Amino acid sequence: MKQLSELDSFLTAYAPMEGISKGIAPSDALKACKLGAVILDIREEDFTLYKQFQVPEVLYLPLSKADDLIENLPDDCWLIVADAAGNFSRDFVQRLIESGLSTICILSGGIVDWERAGMPVSTDVSKELSGSCVCQLKKRNLNN
Repeated sequence: MKQLSELDSFLTAYAPMEGISKGIAPSDALKACKLGAVILDIREEDFTLYKQFQVPEVLYLPLSKADDLIENLPDDCWLIVADAAGNFSRDFVQRLIESGLSTICILSGGIVDWERAGMPVSTDVSKELSGSCVCQLKKRNLNN
């Protein structure tokens, strides 16, 4: 991982202060990743298999497994917590703060806003999910 000095000065404005987590815009998050920040993708595996952030470094920690794995997260780099649309990141960052991490921030709007802003993603169409609502998504039957 790269030296944190330039990254620190850039991301300090987005770090949680007094328990309040600020969101970072996708374009600023991409810049931070190029400086050495790491995306911490907390989406479940079915979602991350279909669409992934294309940045130098991504850690995958499905929210359903976070309790067992949170202690293994690195504390020597900036983490940008991301989910699908930003709905779960704020609560998760609060858990990270309680576990002692402080160099963290939230990707505003998750991968939905990331992609909408034209940031790089990779997509595996064979892993695409289908459904009429996010709450009903399931693996597509590609044999039909």
